[in-house]
Amino acid sequence: MLVATLVTIAEALQFAIRVLNLILLVYIVIGWLRVFNVGFAFNPVVGQIYVGLHSVLDPILSLIRRVIPTRYGGIDISPIVLLGGLWLLQTFVRTWARQIMLG
Repeated sequence: MLVATLVTIAEALQFAIRVLNLILLVYIVIGWLRVFNVGFAFNPVVGQIYVGLHSVLDPILSLIRRVIPTRYGGIDISPIVLLGGLWLLQTFVRTWARQIMLG
């Protein structure tokens, strides 16, 4: 019973990490499109999506910016640091889930 519960928690964490990865990737792509002045990136709908994603990700990214100086030549690398951190967290959760299932 406990093993099944822990596996369910691990699967939920992996799902949440995948969703956050997807949100972060969309945020990064829209940000790059806006920087390179691609026309549809300034569409009001795309702008609203970008603002919404920014409001979700900014608390996490601001923590990273406080801990690590992430502006090099005007480029904010905090989303890339977060992407790497999520990858490490997902690897840890996956390993933990395997260890639970194997006993």
